[in-house]
Amino acid sequence: MAEVPVDKNLERFAKKMSDLDELGNYILKGHLLVEEMVTRIVESFVFHREFIDEARLTFHQKLQLARATSTSDHGNSMWGLISILNSLRNEMSHSLDRPKLQPKLDALRHKYFEEFPKESSSLSDEQVALNAVLACMGFLSAHESEVERFRWWVEKLDRAINQNEDPAVILKEIVGTNGGND
Repeated sequence: MAEVPVDKNLERFAKKMSDLDELGNYILKGHLLVEEMVTRIVESFVFHREFIDEARLTFHQKLQLARATSTSDHGNSMWGLISILNSLRNEMSHSLDRPKLQPKLDALRHKYFEEFPKESSSLSDEQVALNAVLACMGFLSAHESEVERFRWWVEKLDRAINQNEDPAVILKEIVGTNGGND
């Protein structure tokens, strides 16, 4: 029986699948976690989430909406770090070659050290990627809390205005919960 030659594509597949590295893991999975947070922020700010799903928004569009929900951090430069992380993830998901990724990695490194100048510049790309993801998640977590407090107040107003609930009952809730800050 003749030996079947190994297909070049299968060889390439086997090699690339064995090359799953920390950097790819941090960027791809980290971006997914960041995107989940951005989506929750956007969805927390609206009353009919199903229309957000139907809009099929890109990550960039969701990010801009999340940024627009901020009362005080809309100008924070951390939004730029999140945007660069997204750009790197996009490049990584469309290219298997590290040299093509290097400019995006360099941009992430530059922005990370701009945000955190006291960090050691000798950090590896993997360490920078991990730290950048964690920093983005920390920033978004604080923003998510801000959006949740705003949503809490809007729900109280809605009950008082549109659902004709007794304002005294709602006021008791507000006082009893420290104005949504618990």
